[in-house]
Amino acid sequence: MPTVLLAGLLYPCPFGQAPDPASEPLAHRLCDRDRAVHYLDAPLSSRPAPPVASDLARLKVWAHHWLFEANPETHDSRKWDPSYRTWDPQTQTLAVSPVEKDRALEAFWRMEEHHRPPAGRAARRAAVEALVNTLLAHPVTQLWTVHWDNQDDTAFDGLIALDLPSGRVRVLMTHDFA
Repeated sequence: MPTVLLAGLLYPCPFGQAPDPASEPLAHRLCDRDRAVHYLDAPLSSRPAPPVASDLARLKVWAHHWLFEANPETHDSRKWDPSYRTWDPQTQTLAVSPVEKDRALEAFWRMEEHHRPPAGRAARRAAVEALVNTLLAHPVTQLWTVHWDNQDDTAFDGLIALDLPSGRVRVLMTHDFA
């Protein structure tokens, strides 16, 4: 399995996917001992079929898949229970909501600033703006905010952008350890 150097550590990269090299340094600026931020730009290929807006169950399976693909830490079974990689409404919470492009920055800013101290806010805001602008610089057919948690102590929040004509999905997510 290929690996990627991310924040100074080697992570496995399933399916040959790697975090977007231009966005990784920006995401790394937002990481600390209580949080990780990841950006993924990947082809849809044979992964779960793109969602149909009216099929919420299929949308949740699809969004869950991409949220976990974007976080390389979840690919390490020594750190993560592999059962979390499959959407299970009995043991996990998942909310997926459409969002307009002009509201994406503020949506991700709220996610990213959750549990953050005031110190460093201006630098974090600049990094968030750059990451969201990178996400939205590409064509977007559909855009969602996503929240996942294990109903205990771990949460992922993010934006998922789908571009059907190019067959690309882009994920910007934050993983709060606190």
